[in-house]
Amino acid sequence: MPSTVLIVDDERNIRRTVRMVLEGEGYGVEEAASAEEAVARLEDIGADVVLLDVQLPGMSGLDALGRLLGRESPDPDLTVVMISGHATLADAVRAVKGGAYDFLEKPLDRERLILTLRNALERRIMAREVKGLPGTASRPRLSRCRRRPWRCHCAIFATTWSARTSTRSSTTTAGTSPGRRRSLVSSAPTCTKRCARWG
Repeated sequence: MPSTVLIVDDERNIRRTVRMVLEGEGYGVEEAASAEEAVARLEDIGADVVLLDVQLPGMSGLDALGRLLGRESPDPDLTVVMISGHATLADAVRAVKGGAYDFLEKPLDRERLILTLRNALERRIMAREVKGLPGTASRPRLSRCRRRPWRCHCAIFATTWSARTSTRSSTTTAGTSPGRRRSLVSSAPTCTKRCARWG
């Protein structure tokens, strides 16, 4: 199932242009013309990333950011990327402090937009994998590979192994050099089934 991006912008032409680019990259796309609509529909849409314009009629994008990422958000791992053609540096700082993943200026550069979304989704996947780790398992859980257009999910498995080796007892790692610890991680078992290509 493709990742879903919610575009929140009051300009129809911008929504249409961004939709064409994202659908061409294999993303699922939903649209909202106002912040109020985005907040109301977020849970039903199940978006992975929100592209949120700063200047919107009614509730501003910066005010909506707090609603989308607040305690009552239906998705605590939601990633929001702010977009604007007239925002100030103060707006960008406020957005980042409010939890926005990035801040992109209009007109949107296609390559930067795609790269930002890929990195945002990678961070989201990582956060969910870490939260899903069983606390008392004696060995790392093999993450099922998922086909992604830019990377193999096995990289997360390697990180999972690294996190677990770092929590072993001090008697196991006492006196172990950093180089040795890196070799322990690199020697971790890896998943080789149903992998997409490495990014």
